Amino acid sequence: MTQRHARRTSGKAAKARRGGFTLVEMLVSVALVVLMMTLFASIFQLATGAMSTQKGLAENDQRSRLVLNSLRNDLSRRTMKLVLPFAASEDVTQPAAQMPLRQGYFYIREGNPDDPTDDLLQLTVATNPGEDPFYGVWGKRLNASGQIEALLLPDQNGNLGDQATGFWRNQPEFDDGAADLNFAASSPRAEVSYFLRNGSLYRRVLLIRQPSSPSGATSGQPQEGEQALNLGLFQASGQGNGSPTQKFANFYACADFSAYLEPTSNLLKFHGASSLDNTGSWLSVSLGNPRYRFGHNVVTGMPREISAAQNGSYFGRFTHEETSAYSYTDPSRGFGYPGRVTAASPNPYDFATALTYNPDAGKIVEYAGGVRAGEDLLMTNVHRFDIKLWDPGLHPGPDLAAGREGIDDDGNGVADSLPNGQPDPGELGYPGSDDGGFIDLGHSGTRGFYRASALQNPAYCADGAFRFDTWHPQVKFNANDRPSPPPFRAALPGKDGLPGDPGFDDDQNTQIDYGSSGLDRNELGWPGTDDVPLPLKAIQIRITFFETSTRQLRDVTFLFPLQTGLQ
Repeated sequence: MTQRHARRTSGKAAKARRGGFTLVEMLVSVALVVLMMTLFASIFQLATGAMSTQKGLAENDQRSRLVLNSLRNDLSRRTMKLVLPFAASEDVTQPAAQMPLRQGYFYIREGNPDDPTDDLLQLTVATNPGEDPFYGVWGKRLNASGQIEALLLPDQNGNLGDQATGFWRNQPEFDDGAADLNFAASSPRAEVSYFLRNGSLYRRVLLIRQPSSPSGATSGQPQEGEQALNLGLFQASGQGNGSPTQKFANFYACADFSAYLEPTSNLLKFHGASSLDNTGSWLSVSLGNPRYRFGHNVVTGMPREISAAQNGSYFGRFTHEETSAYSYTDPSRGFGYPGRVTAASPNPYDFATALTYNPDAGKIVEYAGGVRAGEDLLMTNVHRFDIKLWDPGLHPGPDLAAGREGIDDDGNGVADSLPNGQPDPGELGYPGSDDGGFIDLGHSGTRGFYRASALQNPAYCADGAFRFDTWHPQVKFNANDRPSPPPFRAALPGKDGLPGDPGFDDDQNTQIDYGSSGLDRNELGWPGTDDVPLPLKAIQIRITFFETSTRQLRDVTFLFPLQTGLQ
């Protein structure tokens, strides 16, 4: 073989040997592929994680927006436009009373001022012209599964009306204007309450009845002209005119209406538009009188917001689940009020009725398992629902001057501050000034109209809570007592330095101008005097909730002015 041929042969062999990848090349290639796949997987994971986080944030934004919109709508629709508690025996016939702006009630409950979970807001609301009404359930529960059918009320003879011409029209089934039976009702007015329990924020709505029929349009009681419906269907015994208990085992399981059990007749009564009127006597059925409201005892007027009279667990208001609890096999048991109060189904608002609160489940044990669980749930994973009031007398504003700077608001010869340099307490919080700040009701400070020591009605707060209540001017805890003052009523003495009319017992408590502890607070701001009553100007609601997507706490603060356009 020649040399040239040998070189050609060896070259071909070398090329043949280089036809595949070496082990090192394979390892490098695989490593690069794995690295690229890892990078792509990481990028994909980051992208999907970011999308999930953004989706979670968007959902939580929607949740918080829902709550804030609900609060904003209800507060803007409040019937107590001028949030000023009535003085005891206030003369509501005077123009200064501004009664068209003071209908229904506005109620805030503060338990422990240092606890942001035991606050409660409850008020009466009414829609504005052109707005959708409030809707609720009206129907008979067939069995424990919660199936529902139409509930039609009979007239005093047990008749449902002429089938040829239609049913009796003045009954809740037809309040929404629908001709067909749809198990629903509506009204432009309602009682609304917000409360937090075991991390769940609830919004409970009870319709204040507005019949579609002209008759009975203000009273709310079902009737048809002269043929008044027999409300015995809701008697405390549970038996109606030809209608056994099973047909209406529990009122709140079937109805979303503001109602009460009349103590004298043991009949259930509906609230209507007239129940928002605060001009009547102490015997009138006004929602301004606490005893007729949802959550309050109709006999004593006291609210029940804790499980026991003293040192009980806070639960706020009864939920839909609890008020719809009943046994179909034994309808005499369960949450019977306001349709039924018996030994087997006692009044849940009476502290003599034992209640057991399960903090782990967030439920009242005696009424757990109702058919309407979750219908009033507004938001979950909530850690704080804290309500603060604007207290105009809390401290001087940014100008550090009491009242309006350079003006002797109270006419005591001293403008802004006393000779010792301290703010003049007679001017602190004067309207038009920058004084004040947000604070918990019943705070322990030494200044302010809503501090614990300014409480005027300890009987209404005997369970240890503090309450702001616009009240009714003729509220009495006892028929033989004088009308009771509201728990808190902010007012400043006029330029005479005296509460009410000087030398006159305005509130008829046998004390003229001064009480046992200084100025007679119940006369402060008396209409027609030179005193200055101070309506509640604004509230602040702070909600803290847990975001499950980011596993972080989120805080939302909501400020709502209550005097816009009024003064």
